[in-house]
Amino acid sequence: MLIITFSSKHFFRLFMFYKRNNQIITSKRNPKHPYFNYYYSCRLRMYVWMYISMHFVNLWKLLLYYFKGLHVLETSFTCFVNLL
Repeated sequence: MLIITFSSKHFFRLFMFYKRNNQIITSKRNPKHPYFNYYYSCRLRMYVWMYISMHFVNLWKLLLYYFKGLHVLETSFTCFVNLL
């Protein structure tokens, strides 16, 4: 059984992404608002992006752990994430 954890920095990045997009989205929930349809597409894109990014990050950590070992994991992973 594999237990894969995020560091607090990456949790905070995802949370800020969610919060920022949620503020944009909830301001458009009014049906009389001209961007009412945008609420659904934006929320869907946000959840899809979060799901893909979380699983991509986990796969990247697994690959680094498998090929290089735990001692190289943190430095190379944080360098890679900072490039994104």
